[in-house]
Amino acid sequence: MQERVKEFNASEIEELKERATKGDIEAQVKLGLIYDYGFDVERDAEEAVKWYKAAAENGDDLAQCNLSVMYANGDGVLQDLEESARLCRLSAEQGCVEAQRNLGLMYKNGEGVEQDHKEAHRWFGSAAEGGDGDAQCNLASMYEHGIGVKQDHKEAVRLYTLSAERGNTTAIYDLAVMYENGIGVKQDHKEAVRLYEIAVERGFVNAQYNLASMYEDGRGVEENHYAAAELYRLASEQGDADAQYCLALMYYDGDGVEENEEESIRLFKAAAEQGHVSAQYNLGILYSEDNETESVRWLKLAAKNGSEEAINELKNKGLL
Repeated sequence: MQERVKEFNASEIEELKERATKGDIEAQVKLGLIYDYGFDVERDAEEAVKWYKAAAENGDDLAQCNLSVMYANGDGVLQDLEESARLCRLSAEQGCVEAQRNLGLMYKNGEGVEQDHKEAHRWFGSAAEGGDGDAQCNLASMYEHGIGVKQDHKEAVRLYTLSAERGNTTAIYDLAVMYENGIGVKQDHKEAVRLYEIAVERGFVNAQYNLASMYEDGRGVEENHYAAAELYRLASEQGDADAQYCLALMYYDGDGVEENEEESIRLFKAAAEQGHVSAQYNLGILYSEDNETESVRWLKLAAKNGSEEAINELKNKGLL
């Protein structure tokens, strides 16, 4: 959180130090921020901790919040998640929205405190009311999945919408999923496409895959396999196994891309190595033409992972 800071020259920083040494809380916080973010000086985490501590001990909520983050990350101080949580609570109780959101995350993940989804819901709620987009997204997820609160898809949609309007990419994606599937809101594929496109522009891999699927099927947008292939490619390059599998199929069939069995096998293998069962099965079939050892290896792996097709293929080979 970068607040209460402007540009300072060397003499002004020295003046701040004089004031801070005499107990001026505002000067202490400013010095903490200056050294924390390297404003007009070389960044010095230990010096930032020193001044944040002074202000935090005097009850400043911003210093408590920022010092909490530094304890959580072991930045300029030995990592101490319990101390981070203690400081975060002090700040949150004074109404610091960022601290309220951070405390919600601590309770959600059990970091520095015992995991408690109801407490996470309470603090996310406080931060969400204060307009924090990340907290709104986290709270929406809790309502969507019924974690720490009774499941309420309509409330999830409302909160995702608020968060999305604040530019939260995860919320934009999750809201798109809700519109695509008609969960908590009337199904609207065009709106889902619009939201996915925003998330895709920001490099959100799941949105790339989902939007590719919509282009491939012509849902909410004119069917376009070339566009689908390009989106699958973007997601594949980020390691998405489902996208790798779908793009492999397109290369094998020459659908939306030029037919290329070598590239198809490469992508099937990339997905299969991540545990994609259908990719494992397809590799088993493709290798059966010229590499029986590899064929059997992939079929056995697919069968082990529950593929009925692979089990039947192994039975046909007399291997089961």
